[in-house]
Amino acid sequence: CYSQDFTALWQGHYSYNNIVDVVSGNHTLYAAAQNAVFKYDTQTNEITTITSVEGLSGEQITTIYYSELYQYLLIGYETGLVEIYSETDNSVLSVVDILDKQNITPVNKGINHFFENEGLIYISTNYGVSVYDLERLEFGDTYFLGNGGSQVTVTQVSILNNEIYAACLAGNGIKRADLNNPNLIDYQQWQTVIMGNYYTMNTINNKLYSVRDNRVLYEINGATINTLFTFPVLPLDADMSDSYLVYSTSNTIYVYDENLGLVNSFQPTEAFDSNFTSAVSLDDSIYIGTEAFGVLNNSISVVGEYSEIKP
Repeated sequence: CYSQDFTALWQGHYSYNNIVDVVSGNHTLYAAAQNAVFKYDTQTNEITTITSVEGLSGEQITTIYYSELYQYLLIGYETGLVEIYSETDNSVLSVVDILDKQNITPVNKGINHFFENEGLIYISTNYGVSVYDLERLEFGDTYFLGNGGSQVTVTQVSILNNEIYAACLAGNGIKRADLNNPNLIDYQQWQTVIMGNYYTMNTINNKLYSVRDNRVLYEINGATINTLFTFPVLPLDADMSDSYLVYSTSNTIYVYDENLGLVNSFQPTEAFDSNFTSAVSLDDSIYIGTEAFGVLNNSISVVGEYSEIKP
């Protein structure tokens, strides 16, 4: 007996209506549905799908990230699986280190966010932070940030002035540590900046911004915490792209400039009445992930009718 590769003969049929996350890179939009991804070229309007036919697992996606430096699309899953899709050769690498960790319960393995710094990916999870080397394609240290080194949910991390900041839930607040410290696996090396539950962590114009569960946006400047304003609804997602800071709530997308001035906001329309899930700015346009219409596109500066993008 012998087997043949029929990959080229198969077609994947997936729903791209419900979008989990959108990211940008190199004039390209990447949008993750629940178990598949598509990319949209803003210059040619070409749409390409990345599914289990191309090698994805087909499991529940929670977040994605595109590395322009390495031309990798990172896909995080609810199970803790991480897949790396290479734009150069269209291959998929399955990284199962978190998925296979015996000391972490399955419910805590979910991938929440990816943050890249100097070739390293800081993976925010429901147990803490793990570091992955994109150059070597291998895992480094894992940081358990709770008291006594316990597992706590980290929603997002960011880096400013060679310090790493982690937004945590369950009252663990914002944690901070020096990246030059060789012993960050010791939870005692992490300082608690402020207590509470924090859902976002982003850097823009050499300042840090984080949203707490009270919907308040805070500016973090060293040991100083400034209260800025309160969102009507708790943001589901926060993204830094094209020098804009974009916050996504279920019914409004807010686009801010480098000085946190509101550039524009976007709401559902009668024609596209759906909850929003995420958004990203790219080439002077806003791309909004929705629960029912795939991705909606509009100009950032001159708001017109939405155009619908999906396979």
